Amino acid sequence: MRKRHLLIALATASLCLPVMAHADDDPMQHLINNPNPASLVIYGPQTNKKIKDSGVQGGGAIEVKATGVGESYAAAVQTSLDKPIKAGDQIECDIFLKAKRDDGQPPVLHSRVQINEAPYSNVGAEADFNVTDQWTLYTLKTTADKDYDAGKLVFVVHLNSAKQTVDVGPAFVFDNSRTY
Repeated sequence: MRKRHLLIALATASLCLPVMAHADDDPMQHLINNPNPASLVIYGPQTNKKIKDSGVQGGGAIEVKATGVGESYAAAVQTSLDKPIKAGDQIECDIFLKAKRDDGQPPVLHSRVQINEAPYSNVGAEADFNVTDQWTLYTLKTTADKDYDAGKLVFVVHLNSAKQTVDVGPAFVFDNSRTY
């Protein structure tokens, strides 16, 4: 009888393996935010408007004109991490951007995952994106330092490093350590 139970268990496990492997291969099973550009929060000394652009995934974006007055983080775009995060989780933030500075210099935008309340401490790695005037997918990867409740963290890109126009497309945040 025990041998039969073992065979049934092994057969059941082997049937589940392709399903589990397929779920793990689908990055959307790891998505922890709303990637739609219309859902992004944009703040600070800037003006913004929705635009249509067939060059970016989904065809929609937000055009942001930053003043460049004040700190680089004075104007920013962010998306909320809407699922709970556990210590050690591998977080990947991908965002479509293109930009052009008014002075012709190459735009550099700072990104990070941070706590969404004062003092806005960062969580793990930060990255500078050397943004071009062509749509490009930029990536920040970091590791959660501790557990966080859903909505406690945001992925943010600072836009006020210069007087510039930044087009922001979809922003995807994945928790590569778990599926939802």
